[in-house]
Amino acid sequence: MKQTLRLMSAFVMLSLLFIMSSCAHKEVAGPTDEERQVARTQYPCLTVLPVNTTVNSVPDMSYQEAARLEEGARYLDSVITQLLNGKKNVRVLSDRQLTAVIAEDSASALAMIRKIGAELNCDAVMITTLKTYQQRVGGSYGAEVPASAFFSLKVFDVKDGRIIWSAMFKETQQSLLSNLASFNKAQNRGFKWITVEELAKQGMAEKLEQCPYF
Repeated sequence: MKQTLRLMSAFVMLSLLFIMSSCAHKEVAGPTDEERQVARTQYPCLTVLPVNTTVNSVPDMSYQEAARLEEGARYLDSVITQLLNGKKNVRVLSDRQLTAVIAEDSASALAMIRKIGAELNCDAVMITTLKTYQQRVGGSYGAEVPASAFFSLKVFDVKDGRIIWSAMFKETQQSLLSNLASFNKAQNRGFKWITVEELAKQGMAEKLEQCPYF
């Protein structure tokens, strides 16, 4: 009887491992070198604006949530600067630099994009908008509230304001048992609950790698 139970347990464990492997999250492949070369030929200069938030567009947002978003925007600015450092075709603007370029409010987003392109002699502008930035509550192996981040990225052609590339990252970390498809991510994270900084940085690195213009 005991031997039968052990065999059944082993069978269950093997089945679980098979399910986790077959349902494992598949990363989206980035552009090929040829695709990057074509994209950079079309748009040899790209300006990256400071991370924007939804603070001014959500009327009922609490002070605490607004503060978290602003903190998250500052952190993502540092992450983007680090990830794009050394790329000759990219100009990453700080808040102060953006203010110097746009001395007063533009009539529209398209007008702002065109002005930035004209002032900096760049062909494209990337705007990142942070919508959710929730810190983990608890520790690495026992989080009461998991980290959560949500942001979008859009690259615009400065001539006509057309969106030439866009991406979105939205994740609230889940336990492996609640989502077997997250096995690869959980393994890469050491089967731990990570902080919102780690989550946002991983998401930004993943999305920027998928953009052919960098």
